[in-house]
Amino acid sequence: LPTHAGVVAAGFTNMTPPPPEFIHMILSASTPWLPFLAQREDQPIAGTSLALNDRTASFFGDATIPSARGLGAQQALIRARLH
Repeated sequence: LPTHAGVVAAGFTNMTPPPPEFIHMILSASTPWLPFLAQREDQPIAGTSLALNDRTASFFGDATIPSARGLGAQQALIRARLH
């Protein structure tokens, strides 16, 4: 989870490394959720989350690091969560 939180925080803040308080906020979410990561050349470039409640799925926390935007990472993460 720390890798996921770091990638999402970097994507949201456009800062590398991201502020520690932003990472802490992500890690302290009270709703149970599943993290997803996209990688390129074995490096994490994007992250997102999925929460399931009864028959409802919530997609949230989608972010891509600035240098990897436009490469289709979020499209791939949407596909992964739908399957």
